[in-house]
Amino acid sequence: MLHKKIATLGLAVALTAGALTGATTLTSAAPAEAASCRVRDVGIWSAHNVSCTGVQHFDVIRGGARKYAPRARAGHTSKQAVCWANVTNYGFRYVV
Repeated sequence: MLHKKIATLGLAVALTAGALTGATTLTSAAPAEAASCRVRDVGIWSAHNVSCTGVQHFDVIRGGARKYAPRARAGHTSKQAVCWANVTNYGFRYVV
């Protein structure tokens, strides 16, 4: 049950990231695997990829610019390399 909630939360983050940051369109949809893969420990610094092909953490800076961390394959963590000022939101996206 908890794993399903985590996957659902990850999918919701990916699909609503544009809405949360004020964007009017979503540039890419989550892949079909998003319903079955897991991402956990999403925070302002990082996102841990449990079982997805690839994920990438991002911070949204005041004004809407996104700062992306390096991609992480399954079993690894996508981490920001620096501390960004004026972070208004954060999340992750699915990447291949």
